[in-house]
Amino acid sequence: MSLSKQSIQSYYMEFLRCAKCSHDFQYENPLYYPITLPICGHTMCKQCINIIRNETKCPQDQISFEINHTPIDQLPINYPLLMIFYDSSNLPKDKEQRHGQCPSYMKLDIITKLDFGTIEKFIGEISLMFKRIINDRGCQLIFSRSTIRKIFNLLNFQFIDCKNQLKILKAINNLAKYISIDFIVHYQDHQQLIQYIQSTIGLRFEQIVQPDMIEKILKVITLVNEKRPASSEKNLVHVVLHEICGNNPYSIIENVQFIVGVLSKACCFDKKQNGKLWSSLYVKSKYENYENLREVFDSTFIRMIIEKGFIMSSEQLSSLLYGDIKFEVAINTIIKKFLTSDTCTIFIQKLLQMLIIAGVEQNDLLKFETNFKYLLKIDLNINNNNNKDNRSSWLNIAFVIQQFREGLECLPYFNQ
Repeated sequence: MSLSKQSIQSYYMEFLRCAKCSHDFQYENPLYYPITLPICGHTMCKQCINIIRNETKCPQDQISFEINHTPIDQLPINYPLLMIFYDSSNLPKDKEQRHGQCPSYMKLDIITKLDFGTIEKFIGEISLMFKRIINDRGCQLIFSRSTIRKIFNLLNFQFIDCKNQLKILKAINNLAKYISIDFIVHYQDHQQLIQYIQSTIGLRFEQIVQPDMIEKILKVITLVNEKRPASSEKNLVHVVLHEICGNNPYSIIENVQFIVGVLSKACCFDKKQNGKLWSSLYVKSKYENYENLREVFDSTFIRMIIEKGFIMSSEQLSSLLYGDIKFEVAINTIIKKFLTSDTCTIFIQKLLQMLIIAGVEQNDLLKFETNFKYLLKIDLNINNNNNKDNRSSWLNIAFVIQQFREGLECLPYFNQ
């Protein structure tokens, strides 16, 4: 193997092993060939595929797969994934040698086989580009876990029958967004960014809201709501302050005001009339428990951050909100809701400014900008069932993958 396993972070290794038995993929031993399931995209070794072949759903996510009674030797091998482990010169280049046993490949006409070969070539080149990143300790840390998952999501697509066209386009669209975010995060000063965020949302740096305080304030709000609702948002702030701090409530007043303000922005409160003179401020029923209130707080806070033009990875936001990166998957789900093509276009403009400072040449800047802006706006409203022009589908995929590959080549670390 050409890739030193000691140089791969454990998170990368999760995607370079069988999803079922966790054995490393191998080319020397046919039992450990990587085979990608056609629907869900989970990749398992040939041995495990043979074990589960009589099942109807993937054991990883319970999504149905379509291998039916196809002999195990006729399932396509994931060569782009093997290229991360092996010197590509040691793997078969001839398409008939690679896929001659696969019925999905053999039923393609000559022109479509050529189109498929072009796509596989581009995916292989992308795989080699990421291989350089994975094999360099300094480069490994550029990508967030969210981006790493998306990288391997692309490499794990079984695109031999072109059924996954929409999924491939979505994967590249998402990967273009997250790679842009990760490079911005890589170049920007994190501490300075936190200060800018605190200033923008109205907190002094010494009043930064700590993760444990966010949790405490939100839990007290739910408790106050159960016991004796406040009369107004201002009253709620004072009640929460006294519950937490007793005789010294003003030490965290900005923290409480901020959190109540975020919840108000998210429309979490209702006013109910109690007689003619009094009214009470209630947390809406769907936010009465801590988990739901926490989710809407996180979502609103992240939306505020993105709308102000600040860029943070899911790990950074998880650390900021929880003091730990273990919530990054949930945070990433929230981020995805606000990553519109217009928002990401602004991100690319910000990244371009950073790349200029980093010394990227003008021609590379122009190509990166053109290609990645195109990827953000590719048509994701494709109805595969109505797409009768199969050749057009293949060419569309090939063109998009080529744009992505050429855009990557313009970025530092990829163009070495």
